[in-house]
Amino acid sequence: MAEAEAEAAAEVERLLAESEERLQRGLLEQAQRAATSALQRATHPAALVRGYSVLIQADFEVDRLTDLQGVLQQCGHQMQQLPLTAVMLWGVVAVELQQGDAARATLGAYLQATQGRPAGMSREDAMALSRLYAVQLLAGLCQDFMAAASWLEGGGAGLSQEQLELLLLEVEEAEELLQEQHLAEWASTHAA
Repeated sequence: MAEAEAEAAAEVERLLAESEERLQRGLLEQAQRAATSALQRATHPAALVRGYSVLIQADFEVDRLTDLQGVLQQCGHQMQQLPLTAVMLWGVVAVELQQGDAARATLGAYLQATQGRPAGMSREDAMALSRLYAVQLLAGLCQDFMAAASWLEGGGAGLSQEQLELLLLEVEEAEELLQEQHLAEWASTHAA
């Protein structure tokens, strides 16, 4: 039994190394195939991070957002099994690609599956995840300031009071900046 597990782990490692090497060489489809194959066999969190990272980066290279929920289903994983590092990378890419609806749905599903606080998450990670979801996604990209504030006031991803106040201020500043931009646009179109 232990020998079979060691062989399976070695095969996952081989596939991950192949996927990373192919990604570096710009062979994106081959990198994705190897990463997907590794993910279908992987259970260790570090292997999951590496596999999902290759998929996300390969898609980003062609300005495409990885269908994270589809990959989860294809690989037999649950949303709550996703390592936070992979979720954060995916979320940053989604915001960069201006994919607000997809990001809101997928990150919302992840936060719901983990009850807002993935296991073992540090205070710094809680702050980073909360900032990504509430400030960058909800307030920034989606311009849904009420949803951002409401989610944060509900505790965000396990924020301290100090973190909560800081992120609420960032949401407020984002809303004020948008209002200033709208006023400037209005003034420029109505200038004599």
